[in-house]
Amino acid sequence: MKKLGMFFVIVILLGACGQDRTLDEYYNRRALQEMNKYSKIAGTYTGLAYQKDSKEPLAEVMVTLISSSQVDQRGKRPVSVPVLLSDIRLRSPNFKSELVISTNGGYYIEEENLFQTEVYLNEDEGENTAKSYLSLKGVFRGKSVVADLSVSSDQETSLRLDLSKSSVWPDLPPSRFNEDKYPGPQSGASIEYSGHVKFKGPQKSEATLKITPKSASSKILLTNLLSIEKRVYGRVYIKAGEIPLAFKDMTWNVVNETLNGVAFFGANEVNLDCVATLQKEGWSCDYRSTGGGSAYKIEFSRDFLL
Repeated sequence: MKKLGMFFVIVILLGACGQDRTLDEYYNRRALQEMNKYSKIAGTYTGLAYQKDSKEPLAEVMVTLISSSQVDQRGKRPVSVPVLLSDIRLRSPNFKSELVISTNGGYYIEEENLFQTEVYLNEDEGENTAKSYLSLKGVFRGKSVVADLSVSSDQETSLRLDLSKSSVWPDLPPSRFNEDKYPGPQSGASIEYSGHVKFKGPQKSEATLKITPKSASSKILLTNLLSIEKRVYGRVYIKAGEIPLAFKDMTWNVVNETLNGVAFFGANEVNLDCVATLQKEGWSCDYRSTGGGSAYKIEFSRDFLL
C-alpha cells in the first residue's frame, strides 16, 4: 500500500512537470511569434521632418527600429515579451548640427500597422523640474511610414515624419538661412556682436551683445534644432553707466529675423526688440525701460568699428 501511494505521488509530480513544460513551451512559442512580428518591421527608415501644417521640410531624419525583448515578472512566472526600441537621428543643413535620441520602450500592433516608442526626458527649467517624454508614433502604409515625433510637455515641437525603408540620407532642399549666423544648439558656442547706443542727444556709447544657445534640456535641443523659434540666452553690456543686462529667455525667429527678450534691472523691466539688418550680419534693436522711461536704439554688427 505504501508503494502504491508513492507511485501516485510520482505520477502526480511527473504530470505537474509535464504541465509546466507545456506552459513554458506555450509562452516561449507565443513570445517567438510576437518577436517575429517585431522583426518584420525592424530596420532603418529615412525621410524628412515637417511641422504638421507646413509643406517645407525642417530636417532630414533617420529612424532605426530595433526588435528586442525583456522579462515581464508581473505574473506568476517570468515571461519574455517583445519590446520595440528606436534610434532617432535628426539633422538640419541649416545649422549643420545633428540630434540623436534613443527610445527605450515601445510596442507594435500588427493588426493596425501601428507602432509607438518613447523615452522620458530630464528637463531643468531654472528652479522647476518637469518630467515629460519624447514619443515616436507611426503607421505603416505599404512601403512608407507616416509618424509623429513629439514632446509631451510642448506640442509646438511636434513634427510629421515621412519615411521609407532606406539607410541613405535624403536630400533636403537648400535653406535660405545663413547657417553661421546662429550657433549650433549642441555646440554650446556663443556669437558676439559689437555696436553703439544712440541716445537722444549727441552722446554715444559702446555696447556688446552676446548670444548663447540654451542647451540645458533635450526639449530645448529639439526645439532649437527643428523650430523656427530658437530659445537662447542673451547678454547686453552698455559701457556708459556700466550696465550689464541678462536676458535669460530670448526668442530668435529665423524666419522673421527677429530677436526679442525681457530683462530686469533692479525693479525696472527692460525690453529688447531687434530686427536683423539688411546684411543679416547684425541687429537693429529698440531698448525700452519701464522704470525710468528710457528708450533708445542700439545698432549691433559682427564686424562693427567705432
